[in-house]
Amino acid sequence: MSTDDTIKYYVYPELIPRTEKLRELVALAHETAVQLDLRVKAVLIRSGLHHTMSVAGGYVRDPRGVHVTISFKTEEQLLRGTHVTYHCYVRSMSDHTWMCAYHGGEKPDTVLKNRGEVVWPPADELRLIPDFGHGYLP
Repeated sequence: MSTDDTIKYYVYPELIPRTEKLRELVALAHETAVQLDLRVKAVLIRSGLHHTMSVAGGYVRDPRGVHVTISFKTEEQLLRGTHVTYHCYVRSMSDHTWMCAYHGGEKPDTVLKNRGEVVWPPADELRLIPDFGHGYLP
């Protein structure tokens, strides 16, 4: 097992928000990992804040509310090529206080999104988020 505590944060290239929004998304990802005691090595921020979820290939309003979709990988999942995706819920679109998170179980990285794209493509197809010193963001 590695003693390197570095966590790599990624985002889809088409989802590169302003720096302030990016900091908020990284903070929510970090808060989720801390609250759920996830021992993650890689994080893929898959969306901004939204209130919909995918059901049977379509989108419906999420009854639990506003959330960010974030996928996480432990060291073991990096080796297996799998990840776990969470909906990380906040109070509202204007109050980004972390509330809770739910996941759909471990899946292969090659699982397809509704648009037919791989959920977790190779790192060279993602944008590595610069280190904001997010170890303990307020």
